[in-house]
Amino acid sequence: MAQVIRRFRDLDMPLDQVRAVLKAPDLETRTKEIIAHLSAMETKLAELQMSVSSLRALLEGPVVRPEVEFRSIPATRALAVRGTVTVQEAWAWGTDVFGEIYGRIEQAGLTPAGPGGALFPNGFFELQQAELTAFVPVDGPVADGGRADQTYGALGTVVAERAIGIEGPIREYYLVPFTEPDLSRHRTEICWPVFQTA
Repeated sequence: MAQVIRRFRDLDMPLDQVRAVLKAPDLETRTKEIIAHLSAMETKLAELQMSVSSLRALLEGPVVRPEVEFRSIPATRALAVRGTVTVQEAWAWGTDVFGEIYGRIEQAGLTPAGPGGALFPNGFFELQQAELTAFVPVDGPVADGGRADQTYGALGTVVAERAIGIEGPIREYYLVPFTEPDLSRHRTEICWPVFQTA
């Protein structure tokens, strides 16, 4: 029995799960527990492989920075939707709410006054979940109702080198509507709040 426990522990199985395997009333239950651990390990492996790939891309990829400029953005009238979402849910959430926003603008007989965008809290991709705001600028009132990691890394480097980052959400402008199904056509401007020093 001690050898079996040692073997499972060598395979990084938690003690609670080892106990469940050993006390399983039948072979089927025992097999389910082992498969559950296998699935968890495969998920961890996939996450680790993604991290390794991202690090390799940062090290081996061409050192080409996106175009960066300092810009003062005035207050803008916009139709917006807020939601608390996880990183995994963000894309689907954005697709839904931008469809809703553009639909309401059309129903109001208006046209967008600029590209749609979103407000992200700083460090969003490291958080479990956070509040996001999707918005589309408009020229007139709309009735109330209803409800890339390398680029970020390069922009963060410029912020560190040229300016002091300040509190405030990171803003993205989607120059091609978020609802465009062809992902290769999507273009995004990322705006980072800074106190300019030079």
